[in-house]
Amino acid sequence: MLTRKRSAGLVAIVLVFALLGAACSNDDKTTTSASSSSSAPQGANIDYKSLSGTLNGSGSSFQDAFNQKGITQFKTTAPSVAVTYTKSGSGAGKTDLQNKVVQYAGTDSTIADADKPKYQGGTVLYFPTAGAPITVSYNLSGVDKLQLSGETLAGIFSTAITT
Repeated sequence: MLTRKRSAGLVAIVLVFALLGAACSNDDKTTTSASSSSSAPQGANIDYKSLSGTLNGSGSSFQDAFNQKGITQFKTTAPSVAVTYTKSGSGAGKTDLQNKVVQYAGTDSTIADADKPKYQGGTVLYFPTAGAPITVSYNLSGVDKLQLSGETLAGIFSTAITT
């Protein structure tokens, strides 16, 4: 049952990418249609089999395996939608999105306020798609055990503490 729930979650996330890209696209090659269908999940009014178009993404290599699995699962639901994701690094993904090379990007950081005007075509939406545990590694001579408080860790990750 857990596998089925994960598969459904992956499909939902890729579907969000596909629908956002199609809805925000002004490319005449991308078409979408929505109508009621018995194959759509309960509560949805989308005929996934009738969707068509292309949605390209790039960015974070960390999330690549997750994205590839989601793309594969989504293809079974919407076979006429071509979704790609190229692992190129978070910075490259943001640059590709900025230059309209892709319709979505994976990154582990937000866009700096100063850079937001460089993104053509409107607002950039953020939402998490994959997560992982974070470790804090250290190399301090003479320190065998390091204990950091939550407040200290928050300061390090928010860059309020840099040394």
